[in-house]
Amino acid sequence: MSRIASTKVGPGTALVGRVLRKVDPLGLMDAAVRVGVRIPVRELPHTAATLGTDLAKIIIGKSTIAPEPKDWRFAHRAWRDNFAFRRLGQSYLAWSQVPSTWWRPRASTGAPRSGPAWPPTC
Repeated sequence: MSRIASTKVGPGTALVGRVLRKVDPLGLMDAAVRVGVRIPVRELPHTAATLGTDLAKIIIGKSTIAPEPKDWRFAHRAWRDNFAFRRLGQSYLAWSQVPSTWWRPRASTGAPRSGPAWPPTC
């Protein structure tokens, strides 16, 4: 018996196997390509620079990124009082703003940017 065949499997393995058998690999790849071509590549350098600046400010403790007051995910005082948790939360918020910068209108002209609309449709 081969080593792979003798490997023990957990109770969720059968479920995962059934789900993966139903996945159409070509359909999944087609959907990924359709979403990928909608990402405005010309804005990636600006987005990367902004994210890099935000992360640098977070590391040195100079960031002003903060969760919304009503955001229940950051309600515990450890997110405010513990420097490691505060920086982790700020990093999460900085990363989570990246996709929204691709879809929001340009601030300089006030006119909506031509291109993708949110939510993207396939």
